[in-house]
Amino acid sequence: MATSKLAITSLAAHIRPFTCSAASQPSRLAPHPPDLVRWIKREGGFVHHAVKLSQDTPFGIGLISTEQIPQGTDLISLPPHVPLRFESDETAPSPLLAALARRVPEELWAMKLGLRLLQERASADSFWWPYISNLPETYTVPIFFPGEDIKNLQYAPLLHQVNKRCRFLLDFEREIRHTLEDVKATDHPFSGQDVNASALGWTMSAVSTRAFRLHGDKKLRGGSSDHVPMMLPLIDMCNHSFSPNVKIIQEQDGSDSNTLVKVVAETQVKENDPLLLNYGCLSNDFFLLDYGFVVESNPYDTIELKYDEGLLDAASMAAGVASPKFSSPAPWQHQLLSQLNLAGKMPDLKVTIGGQETVEGRLLAAIRILLSGELVEVEKRDLETLKSLSSTAPLGVANEIATFRTVIALCVIALSHFPTKIMEDEAILKQGVSDTAELSIKYRIQKKSMIIDVMKDLTRRVKLLSAQETPTMATLKAAITFLKANIRRLICASQRPPRLSHHPPDLVRWIEREGGFVHHAVKLSQDTPFGFGLISTEQIPQGTDLITLPPHVPLRFESDDAPPSPLLAALARRVPEELWTMKLGLRLLQERANADSFWWPYISNLPVTYTVPIFFHPEDIKNLPLKPFQYQFDERCRFLLHFEEEVRETLEGVQASDHPFRGQDVNASDLRWALSAVSTRAFRLHGNRKVVQGGSSDHVPMMLPLIDMCNHSFSPNVRIIQEQDGSDSNTLVKVVAETQVKENDQLLLNYGCLSNDSFLLDYGFVVESNPYDTIELNYDEGLLDAASLAVGFASGKFSSPAPWQHQLLSQLNLAGKMPNLKVTLGGQETVDGRLLAAIRILLSGELVEVEKHDLGALKSLSSVAPLGIANEIATFQTVMYRIQKKSVFSGVIEDLRRRVKLLSAQETPNAS
Repeated sequence: MATSKLAITSLAAHIRPFTCSAASQPSRLAPHPPDLVRWIKREGGFVHHAVKLSQDTPFGIGLISTEQIPQGTDLISLPPHVPLRFESDETAPSPLLAALARRVPEELWAMKLGLRLLQERASADSFWWPYISNLPETYTVPIFFPGEDIKNLQYAPLLHQVNKRCRFLLDFEREIRHTLEDVKATDHPFSGQDVNASALGWTMSAVSTRAFRLHGDKKLRGGSSDHVPMMLPLIDMCNHSFSPNVKIIQEQDGSDSNTLVKVVAETQVKENDPLLLNYGCLSNDFFLLDYGFVVESNPYDTIELKYDEGLLDAASMAAGVASPKFSSPAPWQHQLLSQLNLAGKMPDLKVTIGGQETVEGRLLAAIRILLSGELVEVEKRDLETLKSLSSTAPLGVANEIATFRTVIALCVIALSHFPTKIMEDEAILKQGVSDTAELSIKYRIQKKSMIIDVMKDLTRRVKLLSAQETPTMATLKAAITFLKANIRRLICASQRPPRLSHHPPDLVRWIEREGGFVHHAVKLSQDTPFGFGLISTEQIPQGTDLITLPPHVPLRFESDDAPPSPLLAALARRVPEELWTMKLGLRLLQERANADSFWWPYISNLPVTYTVPIFFHPEDIKNLPLKPFQYQFDERCRFLLHFEEEVRETLEGVQASDHPFRGQDVNASDLRWALSAVSTRAFRLHGNRKVVQGGSSDHVPMMLPLIDMCNHSFSPNVRIIQEQDGSDSNTLVKVVAETQVKENDQLLLNYGCLSNDSFLLDYGFVVESNPYDTIELNYDEGLLDAASLAVGFASGKFSSPAPWQHQLLSQLNLAGKMPNLKVTLGGQETVDGRLLAAIRILLSGELVEVEKHDLGALKSLSSVAPLGIANEIATFQTVMYRIQKKSVFSGVIEDLRRRVKLLSAQETPNAS
């Protein structure tokens, strides 16, 4: 210990501490630093006699010219040994310093050179002390900002970078202390001094604001390994301009060690003009993060967005684009998105708005492609044309207008993430704030100004394009709109599908012949409001048995009388559980192929086609309503195509005698028919209810001849019951009058309390004013932010919830590791309880208020304004905006409007 103390004492005269005394502004490391110009000249460098250091430039400290200097004049020349590099022939870094440098990530290269700078700063006899002593004591980069001023930046990508650097500094401080613990003072790279996060922040900022990575005559921020980072004394006093009057050149003699670094007048430099270099065509993110300043009206400034389907859907909806396909692109569109690196295995989803492109080419091309929907048109253009804003309407005027409006809406959403407006920011600046607060506010003003400039540019383009639209085009669009609106009515009025057999056997007689029972007043009719159906020819009392099927008449996949073949069973095992209808459909196809099938009297009465969407014409498929529905439809179509291949591969080479379909080829069209026949007609019986989806293994799917002719109603007059005798094989299936059935009334069953998605997808019809209909949404932060902004609640916190809000969202299973982000609107709840609670919580922002209520109360629409009237109005209006274009949910909107009116009437002046 005594030896250690002596060593430290002996080194005391050879170190400088990392703390500094206060000095007049701008404060430098040494109160009276050596003359930098004299030092450079003494080391064999050159400084033009008219170049002087001034503290009174518009940018603070900088270099000026005291007389007019002609273009091409050498202003400063540094000999090879003066620039400070991490590795130098004269003074190589210590092994410990090199080991620490290897732990610095490549993107933070400034920290690597910063370690060398710290080493030299700690050394009292450092060759570079005349330079280092002139460096500022602090910097205006965001890592030195007070916490409140960091928040005032209000731009998430930059906040992420600031937080990332701060975390690195704290982590690297621990690494350094651990590495240098117990190191002898003589071997210590920093002369035994403690290196904390503050010292690391200083050195990284000194390098990021002043270092150059030279390549030819340009200053680069990045580059390959041969771009050597170095600090250039005096030269780094040149401030920035996009219209520079000086430039850096290098004169080399075979190696970096013999390289002269010069500053040369690029233009004529007038008397008292500052010497200005171009630091690079960078956004204000880089200028503030690395240099500590903001450029007003920066033509290279951008905003960064994530290519997000939900965000783009919200933007296109807000822009009035009726049928965006961002969430469900066609396969050919997905392929093009992959070429743009916006889809696929490792996509780059960061896109920008602003800068020289105005709209990043990849984003522009993607929106143009997705709003086109016409492969023939898109194929006429290459991707470079679609990525260029100078390509005027490559996919047509209407497509271009829709594209620009979508981008404008994206800009509106981006603006909504800034809590303050430009006028408010300017008013704060006029009141007088700290230097760091001023930088934060100027930064966000420039971001918002840039977004507004983009909106103005695109709005101008929209006006020019709108003037080009001819009356013919407008008429055509109106005609298309009319056809889209009336396509379903036209489909409903089309001819009813024929049955498999032109003259099928009498179904009632077959059932009675097999020991079943059909009430004499029950008749089959083709003239019901729903097409085919059963009616009563006379009044029937409640409780009357109407139809009874003996155990062997229902068609099941497995039956004691006719078990499936082994090959059929093997195919059925490949069908996913959620498509159980296909399993029974295989059995139906087997019986249809069999000329001697027991069930032919039933099967021959089945329709040839069905009105479920997988039978729709492609043009009608485009008119399908919502993304979740389209997804389910696409899944079924893909399954049929893949399963067709599986069936063919399995049955290839099978002899006709073993073939489950009597040697007939089974294609996707046959599978589609079987799947639809079962989904529209099969029952999974449980008690007296028809269970459509799911169910446990004891729910046996079966087709019930004649009974499946009963149409649907939420107010049924008949029901199914089962009378069992110990096993399914002895089960009688009956239809019984649940209420009195009047003469000429239809026999109506309740298929289930289902949404129109299920009814259309599985049964091929839609129920008007369906009280159980819902819309499925993805709980999407960007979409909710857009909705809250549109209804005037600019400070929604959907994208950045507080920690306590995030915890409650996790309890609602809307956040965390495995969240369920599917929520619904409509139905019996009106608003899905989880969604309602989430919006209430995020629009509240007051933990004290939220803690007064349990989640059950917050999830209930019957809980009247649990977090206050203003919160409830904001919640309802946010929900209403999200669904205002869906006419099927007019009931939801009317309900919420009624509630808003009632709540608004209760608001006191104080509450408002």
